[in-house]
Amino acid sequence: MVQETKLEGLGDVKSLCVYGTPADCVRAAVHLLDEKFDFCFSGINSGFNAATNVLYSGTVSAAIEANLFNIPAIAVSSQWVKGHSKFETAARVAVEVFNKLDDLRTSSPKYKRTLP
Repeated sequence: MVQETKLEGLGDVKSLCVYGTPADCVRAAVHLLDEKFDFCFSGINSGFNAATNVLYSGTVSAAIEANLFNIPAIAVSSQWVKGHSKFETAARVAVEVFNKLDDLRTSSPKYKRTLP
């Protein structure tokens, strides 16, 4: 089920609430949003998405789903240390990666994507 919602601090930005898996959220965004998006950052997941954990990760599955639509995607995880996840560190690194990807995309026509 998908319903339109308002998110505090986003003003008039169209926001959707998706009751489903992370991959369902990506599929809803691809089909229901008015504008196409250039990147999909999935997460931040608590704990590493490594080894066999990637087979069960909703965070990774959302990134894979985006990739099926030719949308570059990254699954973001945070390290679990002494009972706490370092979300701030993961968010900072994700923003740095996004900025580098966006610079690459805008500076090189080779990396511009097209949806099928």
